[in-house]
Amino acid sequence: MLILAMILLGLIRAEYYTCSSAGNACKVGTTCCKRSNGKYGCCPLANGICCNDGEGHCCPYGFPVCDIPHKRCSDHLSMYLGEPLKADALDYKDAFQFLYGIGSGLGIRLDQYVTCTEQLSISITLFLQASKYMGGSTTLDNLIMVELLGEGLQHLSMCTFNCLGAVQTSVNFVDEFIGEIDDRNDFMWKIIENIGIYGNYMYREYEQIPEDTWEGKGYRIGKIITYLFRVR
Repeated sequence: MLILAMILLGLIRAEYYTCSSAGNACKVGTTCCKRSNGKYGCCPLANGICCNDGEGHCCPYGFPVCDIPHKRCSDHLSMYLGEPLKADALDYKDAFQFLYGIGSGLGIRLDQYVTCTEQLSISITLFLQASKYMGGSTTLDNLIMVELLGEGLQHLSMCTFNCLGAVQTSVNFVDEFIGEIDDRNDFMWKIIENIGIYGNYMYREYEQIPEDTWEGKGYRIGKIITYLFRVR
């Protein structure tokens, strides 16, 4: 029951928005602050004022002067309030590029489904983060894992409607292959036959996957899938 409660809590709390096309996302209620490396940090304040130190620090609204050396925020009347804050953004760029690559390999124009790809990328990234806490030795590890899983499930559900078009394109791709088969029991034999015919091409794609970029990895996996279900 505790696990279920934590998952539901995560579903309620988790909501991200993308900072830019740079592949970073922050939770609603926080503020994206650009860093000098081109990525973003998440200011843990709503309507936070981003500092220009290039590290993603921020100050509360109404206290826009970032005094980084003295670790404090102030207004223009020298009233001080706390110290500048910063937190890391969720970096989903690798997952986004991987999914985009798979779409390219399958011949699916994922640029038509940007919302779908962003939400699915965030979901995959959260699941990967959660996996790092699996089998943790402390209760905190387990709580963090459950919260990340909850957030990932929410974004997976959010992308479902937006991904319908891309999913339908994929289904049509497989349906065309199945439609060429007179006996559905021959399904696996047709795949094996394609492996025999296109095996060399598939292997060339496979052996280059480890050294390629994330988009390249996805593209090559997509190409391998097209060879498996190719209609002759």
